Amino acid sequence: MSTDNPWRKVMHLLLNQPAHLSICLPTAYLSYLNDAGFHPSSLGTPLNAYHWRKTLPDERSIHILYFPTQPSCYVHWDIVDPGIDPIEHLRIDYPSGYQCMVGIIVTLTIFLGVYLISKYGEDQRN
Repeated sequence: MSTDNPWRKVMHLLLNQPAHLSICLPTAYLSYLNDAGFHPSSLGTPLNAYHWRKTLPDERSIHILYFPTQPSCYVHWDIVDPGIDPIEHLRIDYPSGYQCMVGIIVTLTIFLGVYLISKYGEDQRN
């Protein structure tokens, strides 16, 4: 990373803030992403934003969100990088997403159980 890359200062400032607290930066910062080690990511919400991530040595990650209709980007850090442990990332960094996932799994399990009992349970009784 070159010494004139602004992300060194941004990451220092950001990591001294609580997790998930976003800071707003001008989009000019986006031109330095590759030099700072960020990579495009398909993981992240909201879906109408472009996402970049940088995994840190301690498994945290810096998450950048850019909305093309806005003149700025938003940056926060996550406790667990989703590329390292997606379930733990949901549980710790995005608990509402984790609760939704658990609810879907429970619902599907119940429906599958009802289906299997109705399909094969009758065969057992006859």
